[in-house]
Amino acid sequence: MHWTVKEASEFLQVPEETIYDWIRERALPANRFNGRYHFNRLKLIDWAQENRVPFLVQNGVNLPSLSGALKAGGIHENVPGGDKPVIFKNLVDALKIPSAEDRELLCQMMLSREREGSTELGNGIALPHARHPVLLQVPEPLVSLAYLKTPITFGRPDNPPVFVLFLILSPSIRMHLHLLERLGFALHDKEFSGLVLAHASSSEIMSRLEFLEKDFQRKKGPPPAPPAGQGKESLR
Repeated sequence: MHWTVKEASEFLQVPEETIYDWIRERALPANRFNGRYHFNRLKLIDWAQENRVPFLVQNGVNLPSLSGALKAGGIHENVPGGDKPVIFKNLVDALKIPSAEDRELLCQMMLSREREGSTELGNGIALPHARHPVLLQVPEPLVSLAYLKTPITFGRPDNPPVFVLFLILSPSIRMHLHLLERLGFALHDKEFSGLVLAHASSSEIMSRLEFLEKDFQRKKGPPPAPPAGQGKESLR
């Protein structure tokens, strides 16, 4: 599915002018046909996730809460492994996934995505995922928070080693996007991200997450716009 600049601006909750700025200054993925920009929806989701930009999920009524999904997926301590393949396998093995085939497929999809570019978010946090939302026959969506026994390098070697992983599994694309949006919003909250990085108790993390969800609509908003770029006319 391809979107126009107008649709991309609505999805990312910013003015159309900001979309042109981001194409030029922040490598927002876009293709140009007949003088107009078009956007691949899945690539926009990946970009928003990697750049920690909130995005809009339509028809969000009655979708699962992030705190509920995290309770279902669990917080996992001291996940062992010295590299991504071993860590991913150990994390996936700890989850409530129906079959060994599904677990193996999920690991391979995550590794394939890592080869295209690191899913590191910065500050020691990563969100490993497949290029497309991982849809498994699970009875409810799962969000897992994992603390690694041994921090490892995920992306650039000069970045802090990653020691916190979040993983989202969902039975539908709608639920996946909804939870991804909520997680991105939560990680923008300094108190929540601070609790995660400080390896706070599960009750403290859950309490802050539940507070954020109750106040989600009021607190969420467009991210700060980057500095105004020059020569936008040349982009159109």
